[in-house]
Amino acid sequence: MNNKKFSIRYALIAINIALGLCLGLSSKVLAQSSFKPLSDEEYKFYLESYPAYAAAEERLNQAWKKLKGAAPRASQEAYLRDQRAWVKKGRHFRASQLHGPVVSRVEAFTMATHERSEYLEKALERELGFQTIRPERIAKPAIRSPFFGQWSRTNVPSDHQATIEIYRVTADYFVFSFRGFRRENSGGLDESAYFESPNQAVFREQSSDGQIHEVRFSIVNGQLFVSGDPPFGTFGIGVTMEGQYTSGQPRLLEDEAQDRAPSPEVPPMFKALRNLKKFGSIDDD
Repeated sequence: MNNKKFSIRYALIAINIALGLCLGLSSKVLAQSSFKPLSDEEYKFYLESYPAYAAAEERLNQAWKKLKGAAPRASQEAYLRDQRAWVKKGRHFRASQLHGPVVSRVEAFTMATHERSEYLEKALERELGFQTIRPERIAKPAIRSPFFGQWSRTNVPSDHQATIEIYRVTADYFVFSFRGFRRENSGGLDESAYFESPNQAVFREQSSDGQIHEVRFSIVNGQLFVSGDPPFGTFGIGVTMEGQYTSGQPRLLEDEAQDRAPSPEVPPMFKALRNLKKFGSIDDD
C-alpha cells in the first residue's frame, strides 16, 4: 500500500514537471505564431517615423546594391533567390525570435535588418577577396575538357542553390569557383582540383587536426557530380558542395517541408504517464 502511494506521488510530480515544460514551450510557440508579418503600410510607417529603422533599411539597400555589382554572373541568380527568400520569410522569422518583453516590434525588425546587412557585407568582402586572389580568367580552356563551364546544382529546393564555375583547365588540374547557399547561410571556395582521369578530379585540404578532406568531381552523362566537403567551418551552417550539377537550366524542387505543418507530437506529460505505466509505477486498477 505504501509503495503504491509512493509511486502515485512521484507520478504526480512527473506530471507537474512535464505540464510546466509543455506550457512553457506552448507559450513560446504561440508568441511566435501570433507575430504578424510586416505589412506594406507598417513598413512605410516605420521608414517615416523611426529613424533607426530607416537607417537600417538604408544600410541594407547599400549592401545589396554593392553585392549585386561585385558578384560574378554565375552567383547573381543565387544571391537574388536568397534575398527574395529573406524578404518573404527570413525577415519575419528572425524578427519573431528577437521580439519579446524588452524588444518592441519595430526594434525586432530593425535588429533583423541590421543582421541581414551584416550578412550581405560579409558576402561582399568574400567576393572582393576572391576576385583579388584568384588568377586571371581565360576565355577558353587550355585543353578540351567536359568540366569547363558554369554549373548549377539541380534537383534541390530553391533555398539550397549552388554554382560552380570551372574556368581554367590544364592537363593536370582545373580552377573552380564555388558559391553555395542554404537559406540565410552562404559559403564560397576558390581552389584547384587535380585530375585522376579525364572525367574525375579531386580537391584535397588538410584541417587543423591533421585530417584530410576530399571534394571529388565526376562527369557522368554530361552532368557534374560532386561528393565530399572541405573542413568544417569553411561554409555557413547547412551549406555543402555535394550534389548534382547541370550546365543547363537547373530543376528546383518546391520546399514543401517548410510549409508543411509539423507532425503532432505526444505531449511530455502523456509521455511521462506512459513511461510510468510501462515500468509498473502506476497500476491499471
